[in-house]
Amino acid sequence: KYDLQLWAAGTCFPLRFELAIREYDDAEKLRQALVTALGGLSKNDGITLGMRKRRGYGAVTVADWRVREWNLKEPVELLDWLENGAVSITAQDSLENALGAALPTDARDSFTIEATFALDGSLLIRSEGRSADNGPDAVHLKARKADGVNVASVLSGTSLAGVLRARACKILKTLGDKDAKAHIDAIFGADMTDRPAQPWASRLNVTEQVISKVREDFVQNRVSIDRFTGGALDTALFNEQPVFGDKDSRLTMTLHLRQPEDAEIGLLLLLLK
Repeated sequence: KYDLQLWAAGTCFPLRFELAIREYDDAEKLRQALVTALGGLSKNDGITLGMRKRRGYGAVTVADWRVREWNLKEPVELLDWLENGAVSITAQDSLENALGAALPTDARDSFTIEATFALDGSLLIRSEGRSADNGPDAVHLKARKADGVNVASVLSGTSLAGVLRARACKILKTLGDKDAKAHIDAIFGADMTDRPAQPWASRLNVTEQVISKVREDFVQNRVSIDRFTGGALDTALFNEQPVFGDKDSRLTMTLHLRQPEDAEIGLLLLLLK
């Protein structure tokens, strides 16, 4: 129904930021504000890029920092700024070392659940299709790791968020909440099928997670069911390749809710159960 263009994990690209400090500015406050803003690029729950940022896409981190100061009143330094920028500067491993200022304490109000599960049975989230002409018709979703080479089976944030939203709606309706839809939209974002006049983003971050220690080499052969007769549909054979877990398989689910209310925390705990 739609296409997505993605950058693979491990993609590297440069970003350049410039802070102009004039004579009448408070240099210390501006420098601290810049450190606070750029600090979001060094945190897992900080700045994300692109679309579906609350569903695990667009996570970035800085490999190294390069910082240099120029006095643009001096012609020599002005020419050096135009020609070289900060490329020739020695890289620093942290923003604090590069700018000489400490990151402020995180005072944001949030609620986080991190739960680790064993995969009991099989799991199949369909990927883009078969990997070869003679491969299975449906293969579990895989994603490239940050090293840019290896791939691993994953639980996508979009799939998990959809399951959680449907279950949360069922829980609230079971409890007799007359405003269940409004409360769900307040957490998971506006339901775009209703075409709201002012859409808003989700306050719940659901990240993509790698499923470890699972079997990926089993293929299940199946037949399609004829909805009219209830029997097997002739010549309609297909096969699937899910992942299978056991007692050693592990799957971690991380939910991060911004500005939570007590009732919303309780709903997340019910979802966890």
